[in-house]
Amino acid sequence: LRQEFRELEILDYITDLRHHGILPSHIEGHCRNTFMRAYQLWKKNECPDNMHPAICWDESNPFHLMEYVEDQEWAVIHPKWVEVNGMQIVTKLPEQDIDERPPGMRPMNDKAHNEHNEVSKEITQLQTQMETGVHCGFKWDSTYSCAYDALMMILFNIWNDKPSKWDKH
Repeated sequence: LRQEFRELEILDYITDLRHHGILPSHIEGHCRNTFMRAYQLWKKNECPDNMHPAICWDESNPFHLMEYVEDQEWAVIHPKWVEVNGMQIVTKLPEQDIDERPPGMRPMNDKAHNEHNEVSKEITQLQTQMETGVHCGFKWDSTYSCAYDALMMILFNIWNDKPSKWDKH
C-alpha cells in the first residue's frame, strides 16, 4: 500500500511540474507505468520535498524501479453493416453476440450457468474466509494497480474490521 501511495504522490508531483512548465520533455507516456518509469530514470532515488514522511524513501527504504511495461496499442473495431431497404444497419460488432431481449427473457446457456456457479463459489469462499479469520482482499498486481485499488483496499479493511457495524440486516 505504501508503494501505491508513493506512486500517487509522484504522479501528483509530475502533474504539478508539467503545470508549471518545469517537467522535461523526455518525461512522457500514455499510461501511469510509463510516466512513473520515466520519472524514476530521471530522478533516480530522489524523493520530492513535499512527500509525507510516512511514505518517503531513501537508501534504507528504497522506491523500487517500475518494471518496463509496453503501452498497449489501440485498435478501432468497425461494426458489420447490412443494407436493408436501402438503409445501412449495424448488425453487430466483430466477435460479439449481442442479444436484444431483456435479461429475464434470455435463455441461460451452459457457459452463463457455469459462470454463475463460479461466482457463487467465490462468494461462499470469501464468506468462509471472513468467518475463519483468514486474510482476504484483492489480488495485488503492481502493473495494474491504481488509486481505485488503494481506496477500495482501505474501505475493505475498514469494513472487514467490524462488518456488523457496516452491514445492513
